[in-house]
Amino acid sequence: MNNKFIFLCPGAYTIRKRMVSKNKRLGLFCYHIVPVAFLYMLSHVYSICSLVEFVMLVVAFYAQYEIGYIYNDTETIKKEKNPSKRLDSIEMYFYNKNKCQIYIVHFLTFICVLSGLSWMSDEREFLLFSAISMIVELVIFYVYNNVRGRISLLVFFFLELFKYIPFLNLFDTESAMQILIVTAIIYAIPNTIERLSFKRYGILFMQRLLPSEKSYLKFRIAFYLVVCLCMAMFKQFLIYIPLFLFLLVFRGMAFLKAKREK
Repeated sequence: MNNKFIFLCPGAYTIRKRMVSKNKRLGLFCYHIVPVAFLYMLSHVYSICSLVEFVMLVVAFYAQYEIGYIYNDTETIKKEKNPSKRLDSIEMYFYNKNKCQIYIVHFLTFICVLSGLSWMSDEREFLLFSAISMIVELVIFYVYNNVRGRISLLVFFFLELFKYIPFLNLFDTESAMQILIVTAIIYAIPNTIERLSFKRYGILFMQRLLPSEKSYLKFRIAFYLVVCLCMAMFKQFLIYIPLFLFLLVFRGMAFLKAKREK
C-alpha cells in the first residue's frame, strides 16, 4: 500500500501497522468503535446528523492518536533494547524524509475536522471538551512512550481510559462519575489487569494467574459476566447491560474459536 496513504490518512496507520490481523481489527471495532458509539448515542438524539458528527469525531480522534503510534514506532524504538519493529526500511526512509509533513497533516486534520464539527453542531461545550480530552490523550501517549517499569502501568491505564473520554458527555454532574466508572470497566481496567501478567513487570502472582492468551479470554468472559450480574442489581446501570452483554458474547465467541483452532 502507498506509504503516503498509510502515514497520512487517519485510521490507515492503525489498521495497516497496528491492527494487522482480522482478529485485532475486529477487536478494535468491538472494544472501541461499538462502545464509544453506544456511549455517544446515549447523550444524543439518533439521526443522520448525529451519526455524521460521531464519524467525524472518530476521524479527529485517530488523526491525533496516530501521532502517538507513529512516534512510538519510529522514535521510541531507538531507545529500546528489543523493540517491536512494525516498519520496514522503506517505510522508515519515507518517515525520516517526511516526518514533519506527517505530523503536520495529522494535526491539521484533527483541527479541521473539529472546526467542521463546531460549524455543524450547536454543542460547542461538548466539542471543546472532546478536543481538550484528545490533546490530553496525546500528552499521555507521549509520557507512555518515554517511561518504563511498573509506573508505565498507571500511565497505560489512563491512556486506555482516554480513548473513550472524548466521546462522553460528562456535563451532567449527577451521572458523570457513573459514566466514568462504566467507561473504565469496558476496557481500561481489564486490559491493565491483563498487562500486569507481562513478564517484563515481574509480578509473579499475575504471571501464574494469567499465563497465556487463552487465560486472558477466560478472564474477560468471567470479568464481563460478573459486571453484568452486578449491574443488574443497580437500576441506574441497567442501561449499560446490553453493551457488556455484547462484549461478553464477543469474548465467548473468541474463546470458542481459539478452542476449535487448537
